[in-house]
Amino acid sequence: MKNYLDEIGWNEQGLVPAIAQDVGTGKVLMLAWMNRDALNLTVQEKRAVYWSRSRGKLWFKGVRLVWPNSIGKTKP
Repeated sequence: MKNYLDEIGWNEQGLVPAIAQDVGTGKVLMLAWMNRDALNLTVQEKRAVYWSRSRGKLWFKGVRLVWPNSIGKTKP
């Protein structure tokens, strides 16, 4: 059985763009990047986890600002 993560079109750095949108208006709030671990954690925890290219580590959005990106739904 194939894992959904194997179906993602990862770039040569192992990343995929992730667009955060307002669930009510559809307005684009931000563009970030996810690696395999970030996407897997996002699906498991139902909150956005991104890959920080500048820091080289996972970025749990809203941890310091208490303004997390909760997940309404995901689309390929």
